[in-house]
Amino acid sequence: MSQPEKLDPAAHAAVSLVRFLYTQNPFYLIGTLLILFGLAQCFGKDPTLATSGLLVGLLAGYTLLLALIAAVIIRFGQIWDDARTILLVIVLLFFMLSTSLDFHLLFTLEPPTPGSLLLGGGWLFSILLSEGLLRLLRIGLAARYRGPYYLILTLLFGYPVLLGWIDFHGWHAGRSWALVSFPVAAALALLTLLPAARTRRRNEPVTGTPWIWPYYPWSLFVYLTIGLAIRSWWLTISFEPAKGAEMCFRPYFLFPLVLAWSALVVEMGRSHYSLGAMAAGLLLPLVGLLVAFPGPAQNSVEVAFLGRLTATLGSPPQLVVYGMLLFYGWAWLRRVPGSEALLVGLGLFSSLLGRQTLEWSSLTPPQPAVVAVIAGLFIVQALRFESTWRALAAGTLLVLAARFAGARFGGESLWFWQWHAPLAAALLLPAVFNDPLARWLRQLAWRVVPAIALAAAAVYPFAWPGLPEGTLSGFLAVLLLSSVVLWRREREVAPLAAVAGTLAANLLAHVRQLYLLLGQTPLADGLPWLACGLAVVLIALAISLLKMGLWTRAWQWLSRVNVALTKP
Repeated sequence: MSQPEKLDPAAHAAVSLVRFLYTQNPFYLIGTLLILFGLAQCFGKDPTLATSGLLVGLLAGYTLLLALIAAVIIRFGQIWDDARTILLVIVLLFFMLSTSLDFHLLFTLEPPTPGSLLLGGGWLFSILLSEGLLRLLRIGLAARYRGPYYLILTLLFGYPVLLGWIDFHGWHAGRSWALVSFPVAAALALLTLLPAARTRRRNEPVTGTPWIWPYYPWSLFVYLTIGLAIRSWWLTISFEPAKGAEMCFRPYFLFPLVLAWSALVVEMGRSHYSLGAMAAGLLLPLVGLLVAFPGPAQNSVEVAFLGRLTATLGSPPQLVVYGMLLFYGWAWLRRVPGSEALLVGLGLFSSLLGRQTLEWSSLTPPQPAVVAVIAGLFIVQALRFESTWRALAAGTLLVLAARFAGARFGGESLWFWQWHAPLAAALLLPAVFNDPLARWLRQLAWRVVPAIALAAAAVYPFAWPGLPEGTLSGFLAVLLLSSVVLWRREREVAPLAAVAGTLAANLLAHVRQLYLLLGQTPLADGLPWLACGLAVVLIALAISLLKMGLWTRAWQWLSRVNVALTKP
């Protein structure tokens, strides 16, 4: 039996390419692009031809031709793959039709009523053609998809009318705001898809096509988003009075579209229990950090626009990060995993942004008010969820906010509390909450508190002679309070022994006062030796007492005291 002849790599690649082109049939798209390029070559040299209505007629006629082809190959051949490409190309042609009508709103001293009517006609043409194709080909498009689709078409043909009238009345400042607001309006239109994104796959209605979810109908809105992005760019060219390469458009204009799709992907992930989709939706807005820093303005139009933008709303990095904060705040309210960490991280990053921040090198020092707000958010969450780590984070951020605010504490006492008050608070927090971290920290805290107290009582009086005695006594009293609270929380013998150790540290702190008093008596010359000898004798006594079994008896006595004090 003969073996089949193997193709060489070049022939195999050629066969694969032919098979791909035959299956996917991208020639409708390629041919459309060539036709659009040819029309640009025909009309680009004579603007009067573009405004004569011939370009609009040719685009509308070619769109009808493609619609006819789609109807024929579906009704008589059931060639759904080719028809899908045609239908998506028709959607892109709606954008080209809207763009071609811009000229009818410009170059006129008269009210742009004719151009407005033409755009209205274009809108009606796109709606009727879309609805006709859906009904003729029996393609199902649920109302939760059809409504946003028609809303986007309405925005596509209606927004240039608004810009045309703004331009006619000479509202130049309003025109700039309208241009930058188009992606925002487009994002809001996309967000009307949220009910569709929350629909589970099994609840999706029958479409009458072999196209599977999510490729249909979500691919339609992917194409629409691409068209909206291109339209946003072209509007700044059509309606900007400066001609040539000068325009204010930058990639950060399109960031609202990114946020809209992030919300849609997150909702689809939640409705389909997909952690991957939710993670993708949460991470997608981070691309905004790549386009949020445009740098200095490149032309006079952008200089004027950035001046108005930063003076009124803020710098582009601020607006992008504020949009991200709004999105992550919404995701946090929706209890999306990971959204809180991103919300806090972006919040801290926003403290580095100012109105003059246009590039990474112009970041500002941390703004303490923003850090304090984030600390407040942590406090609310800590109380809401009984979360120890959030409370610790809040305390840390409050200390940092005070430092960033330039707080300067005068005197030894205030400087001491600046560093020791957070430590005391951290030791008390595990007694307030009862989450797993708090329980683990309590086991550590009741052991650490007496050690810190003994170290402070033994070292600070000699290492920090200028420290007021009341300050050290107050700190040791706070540690004693912490030790007592931790024991009351645990209700065990060992924490009660820790309380005794902390109490001993409080008593030890007063030994120095006795030492200073004895230094004014005839014992002053030999006082150091006397003190050392007494200390050694006390150590010896402790050893003797241990040999007598005092430790066991003391532990038994503490056990009885603990039972007596903790009885309900």
